[in-house]
Amino acid sequence: MNKIAATFNRAGKRYYKAGKYTEAVDAFMTGIAYDPKNASLRYNLAAALFKSGDYSSSALEAEKALAIDPDYEKARDLLDSLRAMWLVDK
Repeated sequence: MNKIAATFNRAGKRYYKAGKYTEAVDAFMTGIAYDPKNASLRYNLAAALFKSGDYSSSALEAEKALAIDPDYEKARDLLDSLRAMWLVDK
């Protein structure tokens, strides 16, 4: 992860832990603008989107994380959970 993306990733994680999911989404999206092929940023965005109630976008970002890293367990678990809850199409 490049330095700028890492800075936004750290900020996003702080917002996420504080329950500020909209701010976390914004930070992760900015980080992705600097490093679009980073599976960790994509997963973190997916998790923040999930917490903010945007389940479809959360699933799309989890899928993007898995496209980058097919072994990313957290992304697979999130996507499986969304599908099990029928929040997104199987």
